[in-house]
Amino acid sequence: MRKLSLLTLTMALTMTACGGGSDSGDSGEPTTPPLPDLSRCDTSTELLLLDTDSDISFLTEQNYYQGQPASIIAQLANTPSYQLSYQWQQITGAPLSLTSVRSPVLNFEAPQNGSYQFSVTINSQNTSLTELVTIDVGQSGSALKVNADHQVVSGNGVSIRAQRIAGQVINDLSWCIAQGPTVGLDLSNPERPLFTAPQVNDDTIITLRASGTIAGVNYSDDVNVLVTQQPAITSPYFDEPVATTFAYKPNSPYAAVLDTCVYSNQLNEPCNIATLPLIGQQSSRIDKQAIMDRLLVSHQWMGENFERFLTELDPHSDFATLLQSVTAIVISYDVRPSFYWVVTGAIYLDPNDLWLTPEQRDSINEAPDYRSGFSNELAFFNALALCER
Repeated sequence: MRKLSLLTLTMALTMTACGGGSDSGDSGEPTTPPLPDLSRCDTSTELLLLDTDSDISFLTEQNYYQGQPASIIAQLANTPSYQLSYQWQQITGAPLSLTSVRSPVLNFEAPQNGSYQFSVTINSQNTSLTELVTIDVGQSGSALKVNADHQVVSGNGVSIRAQRIAGQVINDLSWCIAQGPTVGLDLSNPERPLFTAPQVNDDTIITLRASGTIAGVNYSDDVNVLVTQQPAITSPYFDEPVATTFAYKPNSPYAAVLDTCVYSNQLNEPCNIATLPLIGQQSSRIDKQAIMDRLLVSHQWMGENFERFLTELDPHSDFATLLQSVTAIVISYDVRPSFYWVVTGAIYLDPNDLWLTPEQRDSINEAPDYRSGFSNELAFFNALALCER
């Protein structure tokens, strides 16, 4: 568990607003050569298709095990997921920590064996459908766990994590593709590999398999990543893929314009101040609920933790006061590092400063902050080593 830090968030806001952050046009990110393609596994993975009486269907794993990361994927016939909104709810079974309740991919780890039932409501522009899905969880699982199954936008960065159980070292750890298109994997840290989601014409599942030895026994585990099709990028501002986001407060008077004004690959010109005014323009007093009305997130927990931070850890409204000068707050799995952008008037916060549980941590992209290598040219550590001789 972690505690939310007022100092951490305030420093992120202050430093990047003064030029430490990136904008979409000139990030200063170093170019890197393409990664070699990952090899394919000897045996492939196939998910089960479960049809329902409606146009909703589910993709489930062949088997579910106690203590093993797992997922269920919901889909609506002939409709790409970017046109839909999702809402998952657990109906039966031991309580689960659910971090992706607004995603087509529901990931979880069952603490007990037995039967678990979930409902999902899928809303489109013209319809709203709800269906139930039930899975049975067995007792025994692998001692190797890979977190976490999730959805990612085509072209976005992805990170996954091989989890150490009780601190046990994973020996001879290797990765392969068990399903889906070929990708290149950055294995600089083999326990936390990174890759860029490939371009796809339809929602596509990539299944990666980790294999390794723990205490002399061979284990393996699969992780499913749903790469979602997106409309063509037309924005001169957000000219690289951005995550699917939603208004944390669906009844906010600004819910309909938040993503199109501050985090969209279709933003072709800045929104005017009448459409999305600065938070402080609405009232002379600090209203934390007005701040929450301007919050755009990629995961529900990000909004919940941020609201908790404002309520419990900002008693004198210092941070809330700073936010009076922005039009919106964006917290998304692909924001790294935090920055402020004058074009939209919004502040973009890295959720790495907000997670409280391992499940929440594993739903964000853990790629290193590209600025971390900027000091290499200064050869500071080499000079320090010479001084120590």
